[in-house]
Amino acid sequence: MNSEEIEQAILKRIGRAIDRLQVVVEQGTVRVYGSTNRYYNKQLVSHLLMDNCKDKEVINQIEVV
Repeated sequence: MNSEEIEQAILKRIGRAIDRLQVVVEQGTVRVYGSTNRYYNKQLVSHLLMDNCKDKEVINQIEVV
């Protein structure tokens, strides 16, 4: 999956619950940035990434504020 596909999958799964969502895919790594007010939203993103990006390292840098 490329960054746009991942971002669309996140938006489809949890809507706009992540503010300033940014997805970067480079050299076998997926990094996700943004902020949310619930840890549950961050967990949903982590599970979505683990399910869909099995061949890449996943780094979830979403802040819970």
